[in-house]
Amino acid sequence: MRLAYNWLSICMMLFVSSSFTKCKSTRGSEDRLFNVTIYVTRTDSYCGGARPTDEILNAITSPKPLADKEIFIRPGSVNNTEDKILGQGVSDKNGIVVLNLPKGNYHLVFSNKSDRSFSEELLKTYEEKSQNYSAINKACLEEWLKQPELLFEVKAKDAVFTVNWNQPCPWHAVPCVNYTGPLPP
Repeated sequence: MRLAYNWLSICMMLFVSSSFTKCKSTRGSEDRLFNVTIYVTRTDSYCGGARPTDEILNAITSPKPLADKEIFIRPGSVNNTEDKILGQGVSDKNGIVVLNLPKGNYHLVFSNKSDRSFSEELLKTYEEKSQNYSAINKACLEEWLKQPELLFEVKAKDAVFTVNWNQPCPWHAVPCVNYTGPLPP
């Protein structure tokens, strides 16, 4: 009789233990991380000079893998430099960054929008009109800083996203400033 009672006690403990384990794993699935692969590519701008052939235009405007580009991930759809960075990485030689994120809505920015240091530098450099540049538009710069490079949603599975960085012409490289100098022939 004592043996049967011990056996019954062990069975009950196993049943109760497995029930708690099952509840715990179900609750933990909400916190599950998913592999998020970001392909970082680069395109170039046609910046003047003799009109290139269609083949050359296609080559410079076709996305190519971009190595060594740093990315930063924050929650939501508006870049606020005060919000916590939830993930960051540097693209490998194939332009790939792999992060682990839970389900949710996110945005991606490059290092120039990861904090306010780049925009503060622009404010100092272009505070006043110069020979080749207008003074910086401060309201425009604030709006530029809020704009992410990519919006994406992680659902209940691994995901792949692509973000492109376009190399602008030198006279369009500074946001919210108008170039007034001479253009190349």
